[in-house]
Amino acid sequence: SLAPFFLPGIMEDFQGAHPALEIEIEEADAPWLDEMLLQGRIDVALLYSVDVSSQLAFDPLHELLPYVLVGKMHPLADRGSVRLEELADEPMILFDRNPTRQNTENIFAKIGLRPKVGHTTTNFELTRCLVGRGLGYGLLFQRPAATTTYDGHEIVMLEIEDDVPGTVVGLARPAGAPRTARYTALLDHLLALTAKRRRIRA
Repeated sequence: SLAPFFLPGIMEDFQGAHPALEIEIEEADAPWLDEMLLQGRIDVALLYSVDVSSQLAFDPLHELLPYVLVGKMHPLADRGSVRLEELADEPMILFDRNPTRQNTENIFAKIGLRPKVGHTTTNFELTRCLVGRGLGYGLLFQRPAATTTYDGHEIVMLEIEDDVPGTVVGLARPAGAPRTARYTALLDHLLALTAKRRRIRA
């Protein structure tokens, strides 16, 4: 779920800033990325902190806070924020990809609730489509710019009023390995992008 939010910018903006640098992208799940790092087959991996092996070093970029997703016609859609207990009796459309599922379970466990799962999917956009049709609510971390689903329904993001944990995104490299010039350049680029996004939101 990280790829659509980071890779296009890396392939255009970072590549444009470093035209002599040849960039090759490999999309894979966290265990495979860990393995490729340790084998020296890739220089860096973009990961959630919960996916980072103890054999890797991790440089955090920013924290993603969870939010609730509802359809435009949902009774709470105009609220702007919500407490999770207000949704306890409604079906959840569970995005079943790690670490999102793990983080979702941790969030509900922390506040002593258990979600009523109506449908489970490993597809990020399908989660949004089902929510847009009013078939349940979602709990996600990545925030797409579009508020219209693939099949044309409007959805609304609600901030969570409860004190719930976020998840951290960052760059990983083998533990003990120095930060190469290429690694440092990418890290600096993404840190600057994160700072810019914070200024825009503020």
